[in-house]
Amino acid sequence: MADLYGALINVLGLGETIHRDYQRVQHDVGLGLVQRNTVTTRRTRRFSLLRSVVRERQRRQSEAILNIAVLITGLLNAMYAPTVTVWTRNRSHQWWTIDCLMQYDDVQWYENFRMTRRPFQLLCNQLNPYIERMNTQMRRPVSVVKLVAITVYRLATAAQG
Repeated sequence: MADLYGALINVLGLGETIHRDYQRVQHDVGLGLVQRNTVTTRRTRRFSLLRSVVRERQRRQSEAILNIAVLITGLLNAMYAPTVTVWTRNRSHQWWTIDCLMQYDDVQWYENFRMTRRPFQLLCNQLNPYIERMNTQMRRPVSVVKLVAITVYRLATAAQG
């Protein structure tokens, strides 16, 4: 018991005061100045206090080590992360943005899509919940209106070409 108590004092670095108190109590017990139960109770209290201090210090050390490990992992991932490249074909959006939206009048719209603008918009609104895609870091999705326009155009022109 004395060896364990001394080891705890050394590990915790609590200094000479606790060790001196322990030696005084041992001396008083040896001389018969203090009853054995009182000394045992004091010793038990001190030992449980030291044990709780040791556990708290170990918890803090393991928490600090975990934080350092997370930090190092994050830094290594940032340093050695492969660069992600996504293959995409650069396409012109001129057909939709300039030709269809700006230049087509109602007659040209009807010739190319076989429907007027109003039913086209209703179709887009009905299909929107089913075919809408999310923005990602890789690329912006094709809009629902453009997807419907491409499909209807292809069906209306009988896929010429």
